[in-house]
Amino acid sequence: MAALAEFRIDIAPDVNDCPPIFIDRQLMHTAIEFCRETRIAEPPALSANELPDELLKYIEGIAHGVKARLFAMTDKSWTQLTLVDYHQDKFVEAKADAKAAFLIGDSTTPTTVQSKPFGF
Repeated sequence: MAALAEFRIDIAPDVNDCPPIFIDRQLMHTAIEFCRETRIAEPPALSANELPDELLKYIEGIAHGVKARLFAMTDKSWTQLTLVDYHQDKFVEAKADAKAAFLIGDSTTPTTVQSKPFGF
């Protein structure tokens, strides 16, 4: 299991003055959404203190999702509504990549099909 701090380090510098408890709560919500939609890991409980190791591969995409949530909070010192869509789009891309990896697999060998001669 991965510590929340492994993820928080990619989020905290961009959301100045945001208390770690806010970051952690939005991180858990984002991780749960990521797991449910991609099926790459069992979603953690909202009260968990760690995240599944499988999410470490998608740490940057998950960080984008957390930033989108935090930047969208109104009347906070870290609110940046102009960046919400950017980070949300990056999060959606990360979910699509993870889901594709889950469905297709991480195979690096190309799939080949042997053709038959014409007329047979």
